[in-house]
Amino acid sequence: MEHRAEHAEMWVAETTGNVVAAVTLTFTGQPYSEIARDGELEFRMLAVDPAHQGGGVGRAVALIVEHARLLSGIEAISITSATFMERAHALYEPQGFRRAPERDWYVPAEDVLLWVFRLGL
Repeated sequence: MEHRAEHAEMWVAETTGNVVAAVTLTFTGQPYSEIARDGELEFRMLAVDPAHQGGGVGRAVALIVEHARLLSGIEAISITSATFMERAHALYEPQGFRRAPERDWYVPAEDVLLWVFRLGL
């Protein structure tokens, strides 16, 4: 996490002093960006401790949307998610994210298809 924090914006959620969730925010051209285009905020690696899933930590998605709306020049948010991550999709879709299948891609050297979701602001 230290390298990520040095090269991208990273948010964490804590409970009683322990990190229970983290997400990385990045923009096109930055080291942790995979799919962001000009004018897009990309968020990646949203992870929640299994013991805290379902406890509201997923509201981070709504906070990211609010944050992006305040950023000058940002007109959309893009995210990547593995096809089998239905619980993650359930966080994105109610916020208005829609699949952008023309941007889907495979992890290099692996047979893992990643879906792209996008929210216009």
